[in-house]
Amino acid sequence: YNPKYMEDMTVVFDKCQEMEAQRLQFFKETLFSIHKCLNISQDPDLPQIYEEFYHTVNNADHEKDLKWWSNNHGVNMAMNWPLFEEFPPVNHKSSNKKVAPVSTQVSTNRTISTESSESKKSEKIENNGTTTTLTNGNGTTTSREANPFEEEEWDEEGGDALVDTGEPGVPVKAL
Repeated sequence: YNPKYMEDMTVVFDKCQEMEAQRLQFFKETLFSIHKCLNISQDPDLPQIYEEFYHTVNNADHEKDLKWWSNNHGVNMAMNWPLFEEFPPVNHKSSNKKVAPVSTQVSTNRTISTESSESKKSEKIENNGTTTTLTNGNGTTTSREANPFEEEEWDEEGGDALVDTGEPGVPVKAL
C-alpha cells in the first residue's frame, strides 16, 4: 500500500470528523435552547399569568352575560318598530289611461320605455341596421323563434360598432 495515500486520506477523514463534530455540537446547542424555551416551570412570569387566568375565569358570571345579551340582542333590546304611512288615494280616471313604465332599455342613441299590460307585448326598434326586441315586464315576446340567450347587440358583423358621434371623450393616461 502507498503510505502517502493513507496519510492524505487520514487528513481528509480528520477534517470531515471535525466538521461533523461542529455540526453535532451546533445541533445539540440548538436543541438545548429549544428545550429551555419550552420549559415553562423555569419562567417567573408564568405563575402570575396562570393566577390572572384563573381569576378571570372564576369571575365570569353566566347570568350577567346572558342578561347583557338579552338586553342588546334579545327580547329585552330596544324596539324600532316601522312607521306606516297612509297610501294617498289614487285618481281612477288617470290610472286607466296612463300607467307608470314597467321597464326601460337604453340604446346607444335613446331611451325606450315600454308601458304596462295595455301596451303591446313586444316592440321592434330599428337602430343602425340591427333589430332589437323589447319585452314588457312579464318577460313574454311575440316571436317564438327568438333565443333569449342570444345577444344581438354584440354582433360584430356590421362593423359600425365604433362610430364617432362627435361627443367629447374622456382623457386617459397611458401606462
